[in-house]
Amino acid sequence: MVPCPECTGIDMKQIYASPVGNRGHRCAGTGLVRLYDDGYVGDEQTRMHPKQKEYDEAQRLAAEEAKKRQDGPGAGQAMGPL
Repeated sequence: MVPCPECTGIDMKQIYASPVGNRGHRCAGTGLVRLYDDGYVGDEQTRMHPKQKEYDEAQRLAAEEAKKRQDGPGAGQAMGPL
């Protein structure tokens, strides 16, 4: 854990008693954030690696594309008389 780059490591909960005062920072008001081995600074509100959001979106798009290919053209349409 390292000091938050947005609030410079000041524990916002000590400054603002209201929960409204500590929103919007990566540290979620704790004054500390996760520093990953690859140099990325984490987000304590979601606790996700910054690249995880991109990875999740790419996985979702790939799943949609695979479903489209599996269904194929005309999928779900009734077949005419044989």
